[in-house]
Amino acid sequence: AWDALERLVPADGCGREGPGAALAAALPDGDLRRIEAFVPRFRAQRRDAPRVSLERLIDRAVTESGYDRAVLALPAGGRRMANVRKLMRMAREFEAEEGRDLRAFIDFVAERDLVSEREGQAPLESEDVDAVRLMTVHRAKGLEFPVVCVADLGKKGREDDSALRITEDGSVGIRLASIQGGRMDSAQLVQIKKRQKREDEEEERRVFYVAATRAQEHLILSGATDLEKLPEASDMEEPMRWVRAALAERPGVRLEEVRPDELDTTLPAADSRPATPLPEPVGLDALQAPALGAPAVPAALPVGRLSYSGLESYKRCGYRFYLERALRLPGGHVGEQPVRPGPGVTGPSPPAESPSPLPALLRGSLIHLLLEEMDFAVPTVPPAERVEELIDAHGEEVRPADVNDLCSMVERFAASPLRRRIASAARVRTELPFAFSLEPDGAGGRSLLINGVVDVHAVEDRGVLIVDYKSDRLGERDPALLTAEAYETQRLVYALAALRAGHDRVEVTYCFLECPEEPVASVFGTAEAPELERRLVELAAGVVSGSFRPSDRPHLALCAGCPGQPALCSWGPERTLAAEPA
Repeated sequence: AWDALERLVPADGCGREGPGAALAAALPDGDLRRIEAFVPRFRAQRRDAPRVSLERLIDRAVTESGYDRAVLALPAGGRRMANVRKLMRMAREFEAEEGRDLRAFIDFVAERDLVSEREGQAPLESEDVDAVRLMTVHRAKGLEFPVVCVADLGKKGREDDSALRITEDGSVGIRLASIQGGRMDSAQLVQIKKRQKREDEEEERRVFYVAATRAQEHLILSGATDLEKLPEASDMEEPMRWVRAALAERPGVRLEEVRPDELDTTLPAADSRPATPLPEPVGLDALQAPALGAPAVPAALPVGRLSYSGLESYKRCGYRFYLERALRLPGGHVGEQPVRPGPGVTGPSPPAESPSPLPALLRGSLIHLLLEEMDFAVPTVPPAERVEELIDAHGEEVRPADVNDLCSMVERFAASPLRRRIASAARVRTELPFAFSLEPDGAGGRSLLINGVVDVHAVEDRGVLIVDYKSDRLGERDPALLTAEAYETQRLVYALAALRAGHDRVEVTYCFLECPEEPVASVFGTAEAPELERRLVELAAGVVSGSFRPSDRPHLALCAGCPGQPALCSWGPERTLAAEPA
């Protein structure tokens, strides 16, 4: 649209050519005259927009277009114009906070809808209430009052004394250091200062005009100045000097000069002496409201973030959880030798001694790494060299039995129906992190963040499939019973995380890699989400309330490596070092 308007009114003043001439011929005379008046004005606004304030830009658009006169002529014109001035105040405040960005200001007003709905109409009580109103000249724009007082006209304008000036046309003036050690303004800076002082003086007089024309019947101008030493008129002097010279001799203007020694005789008697203080009411102390103290700040949660493993750790021993997770104390020792946490600390105890010397935690970590590298669509068993490299990188001795053990688990999973099901999913992601918040009772409004990582997240047509690999040595144990005993909390967390993510149906499947053809699966729907959340809140209730009691059944497998075992725990070594719980 703007391109078409520019063709109608070329910037160089030349005649219209081509499409512009044809378009002008097709327009009614009235419309063409309006366009010819609008385009130069709008072109100047576009040119000056980057160099003037947002408030000034709006003011120019309103006044130069005659919009202010059109608004004031409408019913309730005063209120309508007050809303325009309110928009200018918003622009000034926005520019002070965010900078001079017209596009950002327009978006700001549009998004927040401040002008119409949320902010409502600009207040006009100053025109209706029988009271003295104090306001800036900017806020008084568009308003009128029977009596207006413009004060402080004896104050000099403040000149910009910066050492660098850059004008709108690109001129640069700087202050230079002289050889003698002082500083002097360059000729260009002197010229810029003179020009800007003239422009500031014009702006000062424009603002004064706005203030003076707010009065309907009576205008009072006041300001302190030295009438005996009147210097030559200059820019940015006290407004009272030129106001007095311009108005003192005009009809209808009364000039009243008050000198410091005449102040007591000029003021009304009631104002020339201090007012008699009112007597204090009887029982004033009893009537005073008590001082209000600051509201108590809710105590911070000892732990603001919790994972499945954290919940399991708390279930086993609240005191050890507190020492390790909240206080972050390092692990302890039993006797002279460090004790590696046994199976009871990190998961279910194996039924018999492991035939492989590879530690159980490391064995699980390595198999997870190998499966993370697998392409589910075209699975391959990693070469022995890759497995040996991983074992050696973790500082363990490479043994053929360990390499064969890890490779066989990968091979069994690659041949399983579960792997084929994952490969056929619409989208598959591995090692996918998740997080969601709980707001348990007693947390003082604070939330508890539950986070973790799922091994496999596969989106299917009927819902989402979550797979968790388990490297436990099963022996004679049933996978379903083991899952219910050891991994129920984890299953609850995984299901709730998927439901919170917006899935209507989630299947949580545990794949024990010794028998991947027999996965243990549980299905949950959106209707079960409240119950899952309730159960999870119950599990975390002790953490939220700050209850960190030692376990009632301490024993070596549970207490090994605990930072509180040597001296802090209430249980003695006869219990914490016992082979079995009492």
